[in-house]
Order: sequence, then structure tokens, then C-alpha cells
Amino acid sequence: MERDNQSLIPTLSAKELVERFSVQDRYWDQAMFEDFNQFGFHRLEHTQHLMIEALPPHRKNFHDFFFITKGVLHRGRGVDSYEVRPHTFCFIPAHQITYAALTSSDVEGFACHFTDKLLAGMQETTLQKLDFLHLDGQPLVEVPAHHTPTLIYLLERIEAEFIQDLENKYELIAAYLQTLFLELTRFIAPRSHKAAKSNETITARYKQLLAQHIQTTQSIQDYAEMLGITPNHLNKCVKQVTSRTARDWIQEVILLESKVLLAQTTLPIAEISFRLGITDQSYFGRFFKKKTGHTPSQYRKMIEMSGFLPEPS
Repeated sequence: MERDNQSLIPTLSAKELVERFSVQDRYWDQAMFEDFNQFGFHRLEHTQHLMIEALPPHRKNFHDFFFITKGVLHRGRGVDSYEVRPHTFCFIPAHQITYAALTSSDVEGFACHFTDKLLAGMQETTLQKLDFLHLDGQPLVEVPAHHTPTLIYLLERIEAEFIQDLENKYELIAAYLQTLFLELTRFIAPRSHKAAKSNETITARYKQLLAQHIQTTQSIQDYAEMLGITPNHLNKCVKQVTSRTARDWIQEVILLESKVLLAQTTLPIAEISFRLGITDQSYFGRFFKKKTGHTPSQYRKMIEMSGFLPEPS
């Protein structure tokens, strides 16, 4: 049987994400317009109390970003986690596994989600500049305090267009978004012009390949071949950049994928183990407990008690 856990992990739309992980409230009834799956915008201070404290790992079919003006937001993107503070944007590209840890009760700011459809009018050269929308890009963009009012103005214009139902609504939103994104490119450190095989580039590409291929191979040799380098060179690059070995990152991705499968599907644990390339279920159980402090069954039960495990089909 072919392993393909990518297709087994549900990829949630914006509406499905709200329905699954938030308290149903009049606010969402008013905010979820007909095109909510394509685009949405809200203030964090208006919705924070409606969302569960910590979103479990999941995938989504849209890009989103947060701009924090007060408080702290903790967000996970793939195997990395980030603390987002005031004057900072955090971007999560579509199809990236993501999760949210605890957020401060006083958090304020803006949240926006959108699909590639809204970016269709942008030139390819412009899209290439938007490093924060790439899976291997830097998700955080810190903005100098003196420049914040300009960006807040653009965010408020987007918000105003979203709330109103006027002619050319989404064309204007797309124009404001493009302006916002181009403004942000001024605060992104340019990618190194060193050789393409720089340690940072290799490490970022390695993490991206893990996310794409972990269900079919856990061999460092295979990933090194994909990158056109030796396993030893791959391990040295990854360790220099992250202080962790290439094998450590394979285990982190397996753990993250297993959490998503346990939380977002009703697959038997033996099947999940197999899908992740681990044929010994008892080893998978020991591995998962060592990393999390819980057995796979206990973890799934915790999610199920929270009400976020889908009903068996």
C-alpha cells in the first residue's frame, strides 16, 4: 500500500477553521461573507476570546498574516515556532502545517487571510519579492515604529473595503494588499548572494523537502541526493545553522505530522505509524511518548475531549 499522508490530513478552508476551532458567535455570522473562504479580515481583540487557547496542528488552503500592535502571539509554522510582538507581521503560507500556542489576553492587532486568487493580478516579478509568502521564506517582518502608522492606514483601508459591499471591492483590496506587501519588502533583509549552496539556503531547502516527502522517505541519504550534496555536508550545514542534526529534524517532522494525523483524522494508530514510515507500532508509541509525554492514544483522547476530532466517516 502506498503511503500518502499528505492527502489524508484535511486541508481546511477559512470557514472550516472557524467552525472547528472557535466558539460560534454573532461576530462570525456577520464577518463570514459569501467570499469568506477567499478573503477575510478581523481585529484580534474582537476574536481572541472566541478561539480556543491553543490551535492543534493543522493545514489550511489559504495564506494568512497577523500584525500585532499590543500583546504577544505565539505561532508555529512547520517545525519552527515564533513569538510575535508589537510592530511585527507574521505570515503563514497556504498548505503549511501550523498551530497556535497561548496568546496573551491583551493581544491587539489585525488578522487577514486570502487565497492565491486574490494575488492573480500581481506580476510574477512582484510575487517573487514577497519572501514571506514562500514556504522557505522568513515569516516575521518587523516594522520600525515610525513606519507603523503608514501600514496601519493601509490595513484600515483594507478593513473598510471588506466591511462595505461596494463595487470593485476585491479589486481595491488586492491593490491595497499589493501596496502593503511592497512596503514590507523594504524591511526584509535581502537573501544572501553567496553561493546557492550556502548553509542557510541548504537548511531552509532541507526543511521544505522534509515537509514534502517525509511520508515517503526518512533517509538523510535521499534528502542529500535531492539537494545534490553529500549526507555529511547536509548534516554539517543543518547543525551549523540550527545546532541540531539532520536526523533531529526528521524526527521533529515525523512528530508534527503524527500530531496532525491523530488530531485531524480517525485513522487507527497502526495506520498512522505505517503512513509515517514506521512499521513497528510499539516503537512509534515509545517515540511519541518520549517526545510529548503522552502515548498516541492519550494525545488523541485529549483532542477528542476538546471536541476537535472529526466524526468517523
